[in-house]
Amino acid sequence: MLGVNSVMTIVIQYPTAGLFAAFLFAFIEALPIIGSLVPGIALMGLVGYWIGANIISFSETLLVCFLGAFIGDYLSFIFGKKYSDTVKNWNYFKNKQKLIIKGQQFLDRYGAFAIIIGRFIGPIRSSVPIIAGLLNMKERLFIIGAIPSALIWTLIYLSPGIIYASFAMYAPKAFTFRLIRYLILVCFLSFYYRYQIEISNYLSNKINQSSELINLYLSFLISWGMFFWIILSVVHQTMFYRLNEPFYFLFQSTQTKLADNFMLGFTYIGEIYFVGTFVLIWSIYALRSKKYHLIQYLYLNLFITVILTYLVKMAIEIPRPIIGESITTSFSFPSGHTSIVASMAATIQWATSNSKVSPSRLLHYILFIVVGMTAFSRAYLGMHWVTDVFGAILLVHPIVTFCNYFIKNKKVIELMELNIILFITLVITGLLITFFPSHKHYLISYQMNTPRIDIHYDNWQKNQLTTLRFNRTHLSAEPLNIQFVGSKEKLDQLMIENGWKVAPSYTLSTALGLLDSPKYNYISPLLKQLYLNKEPIAAYYKSTNEELFIAKFWESEYYTVKGNIILGTTTKIHDPNAPSPWLEPLQKSFSITPLLSLPGKSYTVANEHNKHTSRLKWDQEIFKIEVLDE
Repeated sequence: MLGVNSVMTIVIQYPTAGLFAAFLFAFIEALPIIGSLVPGIALMGLVGYWIGANIISFSETLLVCFLGAFIGDYLSFIFGKKYSDTVKNWNYFKNKQKLIIKGQQFLDRYGAFAIIIGRFIGPIRSSVPIIAGLLNMKERLFIIGAIPSALIWTLIYLSPGIIYASFAMYAPKAFTFRLIRYLILVCFLSFYYRYQIEISNYLSNKINQSSELINLYLSFLISWGMFFWIILSVVHQTMFYRLNEPFYFLFQSTQTKLADNFMLGFTYIGEIYFVGTFVLIWSIYALRSKKYHLIQYLYLNLFITVILTYLVKMAIEIPRPIIGESITTSFSFPSGHTSIVASMAATIQWATSNSKVSPSRLLHYILFIVVGMTAFSRAYLGMHWVTDVFGAILLVHPIVTFCNYFIKNKKVIELMELNIILFITLVITGLLITFFPSHKHYLISYQMNTPRIDIHYDNWQKNQLTTLRFNRTHLSAEPLNIQFVGSKEKLDQLMIENGWKVAPSYTLSTALGLLDSPKYNYISPLLKQLYLNKEPIAAYYKSTNEELFIAKFWESEYYTVKGNIILGTTTKIHDPNAPSPWLEPLQKSFSITPLLSLPGKSYTVANEHNKHTSRLKWDQEIFKIEVLDE
């Protein structure tokens, strides 16, 4: 059986084989029934990695994947149209009569747009074209929908692999392998949570036990088993714990004011203002309508969740990230906000369904998104580690299952009544936050601060400045071997005079073009390289067939009377046209000495030798440059 490295070797040696595999993956994923069993996102993600690693061409791969998806859809449509009587007698479609009826209504209402939407609807996505054929949809109308559907699907499914390849290019091999293992584990847990009822029913038929009881046992075994596994890794600083700092710095590097405030909105759902108001309004509604079981469920669920969250925090005493101005004495693991919001969401889901009333799928997805975004906001804003939010969700799941087992919902809440409860809760919460703004500086205190360091101008070149720039995850670094005092215009002039070219500005059209140019993937990577969470103010490159030199500059925290000291790095990429090896670190070295000459009348130059030891391939030379005629 071929291993991953063997497949990569074949694709590197024979890129045409990679293109054929891309076509085949897209074609199979589009076939009815079979496509539902194929892990399309994983296979197309692998193809996306080949693109990002410069193994196969982006434009050629986009074309063959589009053709594979479209041809698969079209053949499925024609087959369903010409052999409708035969297809309708398949067991798969005999058991999907309700689906076909809904499909008819869906196609009648949305026409060609239904084909586009259907491409992304769960396990039935690959059956949409054949259902359209069964329902005798017009061929021209189908093609109008199938063309954009196949193109959009291709772009979306290739994107994760391309982005990951850009990340892996600069990440240590050990971290990328660790991340892949944990992603596989997350996929396994997601599969279990998605099909836990079906799994319990299957086991119930096999061992003649109550499916609800089996579900309860499985919840405790799997969720709390993972929960205590995470606790051990956090306490002993192994395994899952090693993801915390890289993701913390990665999230900090992607923050914007708009995203921060958006995430803060989800974080407020777990605050006492919202939680207290929700519990009060919920209780008043339950008492007035005499639905006392609603109070029982909410109070039991929240009580167990809050008590266990507090006890675990006190027992293991994991400190929070030290962030900005906020140094808190409260402990981090597990995330209280995440566990409480998950508990409230489970209460709403339980209250709107029972054995006679099916849960609203739309409401289920909304609650899932709210819990997920609340958990993500805690990690994104730097208020918790990644393990804290995962631990909170794993903690709550068996508690919810336990409450579901012992408290039965006698009478559901109507969606209109639920909307009124949530609307009143939001209004009161908004008023409380407005009139009692105890969290006015809540967001600011959790941001990483950029210091300002003023240096005496006369001897700035004698000062020891920062010599390393860490990547977004703080897992690898490169030297800052140029220090420059002067305007950006003078910097442009200096670099151009020395034969450097200005790197192209990053736009969508440029990005698509760069995907087909291995060399320029290094010049303008998809993930911008940052210093102090700022993008480069200037980037340049020199190129030969065998070598590529890149120079990038950032504004620093250092200031003189003439302005900001600009820090830069020069990188030598060995064989930039070669495909990136499978999860191997980028082969590069650092030197400025042979790449820059300066006329003595226009600049003053001080050459410093870095005294600190480094594992980097660096000649330890630093150029300190100042423009004289400004």
